[in-house]
Amino acid sequence: MKKQKRWIACLLALCMACFALPAFAESASGAEALKGYGIMQGDTDGNLRLDDEITRAEATALIYRLHKEKDEDVATIGVSFPDMTGHWAAAEVACAKAEGLVDGTTETTFEPDKTVTLQEFLKMTVTLLGYNAQAERQGYPVGYMIVSTQLGLTKGITSAADANVTRGMAADILANALDVPLMKTMDDEDKTAYILMNGKDGTPLQTIRIALEAE
Repeated sequence: MKKQKRWIACLLALCMACFALPAFAESASGAEALKGYGIMQGDTDGNLRLDDEITRAEATALIYRLHKEKDEDVATIGVSFPDMTGHWAAAEVACAKAEGLVDGTTETTFEPDKTVTLQEFLKMTVTLLGYNAQAERQGYPVGYMIVSTQLGLTKGITSAADANVTRGMAADILANALDVPLMKTMDDEDKTAYILMNGKDGTPLQTIRIALEAE
């Protein structure tokens, strides 16, 4: 057990080191891609505020807007956390919580204005793509960092894993996610199967970008 804990600690340190590179150079490419699909929206002046650190509410809104299997009507669902009452993202947070995309900071609080670290945002993105079961084999945050790297979500991201994410960084991560084949979970009685929708072996190719362009 001690050896396993030391191994996990070393792996986490390696992940942290891999992301602790020179300061992130903001790029509008990811943000423009999301803006083109109507996912990323600016302020009242149209400013995308790419240098600003993203909040939990903003991150959740982006994640939910990219989620294509919505069981809830974002216009009618109620508030799921008391501290979201009257908040502009209340419905999207409630829907994202109902879909299992995000959790509160406690059972009764969401803390919408709290900043988001890179490893936290990657967990949201990996969950959005359906690979969270695979990531959980190594646990959080190590498993999510490993899966994120394997999927190419961190391409172009040069930040420490525990550093706060800017809106520009979040946009680049989500732009990297657009063409990742989705992982589908199929429950059959007491058996759970995971199907990679990569267009091979008789499965259709399903990605976020394909879903966006089909709208």
